[in-house]
Amino acid sequence: MWTAHDALSDEEGSQDGDDRLILQLMSELTVDNLASKAHEDWYPFQNRAEMFSLLICQNPRHLLSVPVQQMLLSFARSSGGHDIPSQKGLDRCRHGIRSTLGAPPLKEVEKGSGNVFYSSSLAAAIARDFANPALRESMQLIPRRTSTIASIQDAHFFHELPVDLAGPCLPGPNGSVLFTDETYELQDGSRVRVKCWVEKEDGIAYEEGFAVDREGHVDERKLISFKASSVHRHAPGNFSMHPLRDNEVLLFLVPIIMQCDDLSGARSKKWNLHYQLTFQNGALSPSVLAEEGNLHLFAVTTTASPLDLVCEFVRQLRSTFLQPIKVWDVLHKTEVRVRPFLYLVLADNVMASVLCSHIGTGNNTLPCRICLYGGTKKERRETRGLAALVKAGQPRTSAQTINSLSTQRAIAIQGKATSYFEEQRTSGAKDEIVEEITDILFELRKVLQRKVPAHPRTPSQKMNKALIDHTVNEESESLCADVWFNPLLSLGDLYVFDVHKQSPVEILHTLWLGPVKYLACATAILIDKDILRTYLEALDTDGLDCGAIVSAKYLLDHTQVNGKEYKLLAQLMLSALGPLVHQKEATPALQQAWVAVGRFAKAVTPPTFSRASFEAQMIQPLSLTARPKFHILVHAVESIKSFGPAHLFNTERFEAFNTPIRNASVNSNRQSPSKDILTRLLDQELVRYILNGGYWIVDGRMRQASDRVLYFVKDKKNMMVMQKWSLQQVKQTFKAGQVSLKRNTPSQRIFADVEMQEQASILADDLIAAELHQCKDVGTLALDRCAVASFVLIDNADDERNVSVARIRAIWRGTDRAFVQVDIMEDIGWSKAWTMRRLVWKGKKSVIDASQLIVQVSVQHDCIEHKCTIDSQGRILVQERQETNITTPAVLHKTKRNGREHYVINHFLLRHTPPAFAASFPGHEHRSYSIGEVVNGMEKEMRRATQAHAAKKKKQKRGEVSEQSEDESGDSHEDDEDEGDEDEGDPMDLDNES
Repeated sequence: MWTAHDALSDEEGSQDGDDRLILQLMSELTVDNLASKAHEDWYPFQNRAEMFSLLICQNPRHLLSVPVQQMLLSFARSSGGHDIPSQKGLDRCRHGIRSTLGAPPLKEVEKGSGNVFYSSSLAAAIARDFANPALRESMQLIPRRTSTIASIQDAHFFHELPVDLAGPCLPGPNGSVLFTDETYELQDGSRVRVKCWVEKEDGIAYEEGFAVDREGHVDERKLISFKASSVHRHAPGNFSMHPLRDNEVLLFLVPIIMQCDDLSGARSKKWNLHYQLTFQNGALSPSVLAEEGNLHLFAVTTTASPLDLVCEFVRQLRSTFLQPIKVWDVLHKTEVRVRPFLYLVLADNVMASVLCSHIGTGNNTLPCRICLYGGTKKERRETRGLAALVKAGQPRTSAQTINSLSTQRAIAIQGKATSYFEEQRTSGAKDEIVEEITDILFELRKVLQRKVPAHPRTPSQKMNKALIDHTVNEESESLCADVWFNPLLSLGDLYVFDVHKQSPVEILHTLWLGPVKYLACATAILIDKDILRTYLEALDTDGLDCGAIVSAKYLLDHTQVNGKEYKLLAQLMLSALGPLVHQKEATPALQQAWVAVGRFAKAVTPPTFSRASFEAQMIQPLSLTARPKFHILVHAVESIKSFGPAHLFNTERFEAFNTPIRNASVNSNRQSPSKDILTRLLDQELVRYILNGGYWIVDGRMRQASDRVLYFVKDKKNMMVMQKWSLQQVKQTFKAGQVSLKRNTPSQRIFADVEMQEQASILADDLIAAELHQCKDVGTLALDRCAVASFVLIDNADDERNVSVARIRAIWRGTDRAFVQVDIMEDIGWSKAWTMRRLVWKGKKSVIDASQLIVQVSVQHDCIEHKCTIDSQGRILVQERQETNITTPAVLHKTKRNGREHYVINHFLLRHTPPAFAASFPGHEHRSYSIGEVVNGMEKEMRRATQAHAAKKKKQKRGEVSEQSEDESGDSHEDDEDEGDEDEGDPMDLDNES
């Protein structure tokens, strides 16, 4: 597999860390340690030994089976440890924690089909979020109107929500509560009617509303804005109050992000199908949303369907929305009311179709779950069909889908199977719950018609058609008495929600495992594998958390590459293709296909983007849709506009959460998988909540874990333990200008050297004699950690762009400042051969302040300019961490040409420049493409492909094609005659290249 240390699976990559964790925890369970701490308060745990035992046995990333837990506890007791609990004692501890925290028991749910599963409590999870100091401080509960879009609350869709969903109230002066649709008197005596609350650039909440005169007339001609802190009191008079007001009790509405997925409950190749439904508090900040510890498992099952889980989830959503949850707000130190509402539905494309009651992308007529794009194969090849491919069609709505499902049920009652499937095909609507009902109705009609003699309900005498119709209709009414279709479709009756619109296009399965995957497969066929492997292995991967590239395994078995590795390929492939195109080992068309992929990935994956410049971003991705034939990617732009940056609604963090679920399944007896898995993960969530400093009620007052427990969590000595519980980060983040010293190196007076003085732009007199220490790495403004020889973007007033690309030569630290010696690169323009900008180093050096480093960039050696060659014995193969006698080909980089070093800057690295410097970054040369240009290009390539295919067939009939040429091109257009599955595409369909 073409892999890297950051892309390893949790089972492989963290094994050493798990072993060290167990050894560290077991070393703490010694006689001396436990005896010396026996008198300390470890509330809510009985003692230190109990807490450590729980941390060992419930580790989310290294879950242990019950026999292994018993073995470890027995070993600790036999080693002389005091107060080591038994397995039953540990179970009592878990039950005690659930009781202390007031966690409701798991609910047994039985659906109409008879399937049984267990579910957790949505209300309890939200209540814990509000009582958790680490999470409550990061919640954003009102819309934010800033120049950049970085979170859900910044995005367009959240601003379009009704006021009752987007923050109806705020805390006011003297313990009061300020609601929208109420009239207030400001400190200057004026009166206003509040329309909405919004947070602006300064981080202060503002009210937007209308002026009210002394007679109570509201002037709605002009919207005025004022700070919430300027409110003095309720305006005197008989003004209406908000219907949700409950005296002076705060009411918050929390957006919920729901995700549903299938996974295997086994580590072996045998597929053990489980369905899981997970949710998350959407009010959390983007950085907190990304943490695995803030995901809540709602239900998991091996028997029920995904929509069965959704039915119970929607039932709890409706209940908590109609009757708000009473929770303790740790931020305001009071009890508040919370109404959760479903905001986003996340899933891969297959599961998303199920959750949207859509027939799936395999349907040729209407393959899109978001809009009504489609048509026959012939229609989609015409000019009008191609134009429809590259733009969003008429949006689907839940009401349309419900009408289609009602029609399907009516057809099933009549027993018309052909019409039933035709309705599914032409409407694109297909619902698992409806299918269960219609299958029963079709079978019942056959039974009543005496076509199934062995069936117990087969009548003894022939029934007439009217009686059969009446019986089937009664059965239908009985089956539809409860929920008879996907409950997500009817959630719009309660508040603004449409599952088709609020199931955004996620990037993992749609981009990385879509066009990037298929283009990578085609590339491995079109280019000699050995040459491609050699150039990939020669790339400088500095700036990517991927380590050294191991491309050989990828090229030999590309079907095993995961989404993270395709993401790395999208960033690096163009750097390998430049020399290959120059040597005519690859075609310019293939290079341009990777350019389109890189541009699209760069456009849809920024952590933030400017609100003003978003329209320009919307045009750029159109150039890609002509290459991979995926209409759904067109909706990615609208998803980003509506819901914010793509990382907010990607499924990667939920996919990572499958590992603890799988661990719980593997380490159980599988007799009650739904209950056992959910219980284990709920216990882990409660322990994490305690360690995070969460509050709970004991005897009418709020309590939290003792100071000893909280200190243990923050202690750096316990970093390995807490990292496994997602409570500490092992990887250190460097701030701008922060450095780490190189050990055992003497200090030097570097500025005593005349050459160094000339390189320093600003040099104080006291620095000439200052002793400076050499450092090994330094932090940038973008929080990158850069070592010597890394390439960075620096703030350089001498450059016309005010920024320059530089290579770090040395890092030094003084008493209160850090300095970096860099090689300044000169931008010499655009290179068509590389499709990148070229850089040259002419020997210019400079010493700058460490705070001038902006962001790390990816720079590659210009092998075309330096005329680098491949040495057949250039690299010694390393196996088992030892050098062997085997050599493999490697690129021999030539260092200088005419006294200069030439490089190219990789613009396709998914590392984004801070907004203040983004406009100055030497970026990619491109132009926007109109829909007409895209359609014309597609028609031209389709004609070329058709002509080439016809010519090939003609030659084959004449027998003029040799066996060798057939092997080289036999599969090139094999799929032209079978494009019924255009939504997925064939990874070997080389027509994708055009």
